[in-house]
Amino acid sequence: MVITPFKCIVCSKWKGEHHLGETLHFVDDSSTDLDICDECVEEAEESRKFEGAYARALYELDMDGMEEDYMSSEWGDYVALFGNWLLYCDSQGFVTAEEFRSVEAAVEHFTIIHDEGMGYHEEDATIYADNWGNYQVSFDGKHIANVRREDYENPLRRAKAIISVEMRKSGFFPNVWLTDDRTARRIEVW
Repeated sequence: MVITPFKCIVCSKWKGEHHLGETLHFVDDSSTDLDICDECVEEAEESRKFEGAYARALYELDMDGMEEDYMSSEWGDYVALFGNWLLYCDSQGFVTAEEFRSVEAAVEHFTIIHDEGMGYHEEDATIYADNWGNYQVSFDGKHIANVRREDYENPLRRAKAIISVEMRKSGFFPNVWLTDDRTARRIEVW
């Protein structure tokens, strides 16, 4: 009888195939499937931090800087992209993983999360909408204009134009966010 060894991605120990608990599959051809031993699967399932063995394995990869892309919020939430997988860490430290049917689907979901506000950075351009229809415009962390609704027929269009001009003048083309007291979403200014 021949025993095929594998190295557990979580504990880094070599074990025989009879100790194989789970295999983390990637749909792209560039990545190798990663094996998780039965002890680490059991430990992850009993953990209050990880939602299963896949989350535990991706967390280990993330700690080694193996993610393809990542983003975090000012509230401590974190999302990392690994091929057709996304790893989520919330502000309380809970870690979960989600598998997608393709790399493209994972990237699309990652982009949606980014555009809904998680990718916001202080250096980006921001149009802040107050409750009265006025806009405060900032660019690269600096306040550059106030746009009052009574001064313009379409104050949002004017705020976008101010950012567009500033981009052309500076040669810096950051993400543009429309924010209010509760939300932030990425918008286009062209």
